[in-house]
Amino acid sequence: MRHENLLKGLFVVAAALLLAGCASMMKQAERPEVSLTNITLIESTLLEQRYRVQVRVQNPNNFDLPIDGLQLRLELNNQPFVTAVSAAPVTVPRFGTALVEVEAVSTLAGLLQQLKGVTATKAEVVSYKLSGKAHLSGSAMALPFSQEGDINLAEVFGGLRR
Repeated sequence: MRHENLLKGLFVVAAALLLAGCASMMKQAERPEVSLTNITLIESTLLEQRYRVQVRVQNPNNFDLPIDGLQLRLELNNQPFVTAVSAAPVTVPRFGTALVEVEAVSTLAGLLQQLKGVTATKAEVVSYKLSGKAHLSGSAMALPFSQEGDINLAEVFGGLRR
């Protein structure tokens, strides 16, 4: 009986050390850099629009980053534009990059708000913010990311006419 209790105790200690080691490795994980590379309209209905959003995930860590889910939010001019989730697994190699496509959705109200803002200001440059979380495989841990920038509409559409 005493031998059995000793084995149980050793098992508990080993499991705790293993979990602490995994947790400390993930605590040291640096956030991935996620940048917007492309957005394409897939389908538009009266109440919602679906887009294919392509992002580049850069891994600044010295180990592969196994991602089994991404969630992201794209804002234009500080207003919500699209939200997206993806459960497609991807492993970003150490000090490497991977392209990830996610399907995003916007609502008619969100699209109208964006159009109203752009036409009211007659802006040629639109600011954007991409934020979200990369969920790691085999873990409850998610690494947040955020990127901000500008989109020059004149360049995208070959020059705006007023």
